[in-house]
Amino acid sequence: MAAARELRIWVDDRPGVLGKISEVLGASEINIVGFAVWESTAHVLTDAPERSAALLIEAGFKVEVVDVLRLVVPDEPGNLAEIAQELGEAAINIDHAYSISNRADGAAALVLAVPDIALVGEILE
Repeated sequence: MAAARELRIWVDDRPGVLGKISEVLGASEINIVGFAVWESTAHVLTDAPERSAALLIEAGFKVEVVDVLRLVVPDEPGNLAEIAQELGEAAINIDHAYSISNRADGAAALVLAVPDIALVGEILE
């Protein structure tokens, strides 16, 4: 379990926007670890969040860098339910969540946007 820095990128709902984001990052050898896009926001994890934000802003995107929680859990049925229920019982809202690539066999990686990362870390340990 670790804090991570997520890029929140406000985008127009039109063809080619995700391609442009990934082109800007790829041209600078920045790896996209995970992403999710819904409505007018792209949520992107990279291996260089601050540099990614600067490049995307330079390319004309509106970008905010925020703290999120990155979890690696066993890839087994019910793990997400257990995490979500435990946080719900502690009255912690998950703003959004998505899975990301993970290089360890038998594990799943998740991103949770929560209001208090330290508290959630304590709850889930």
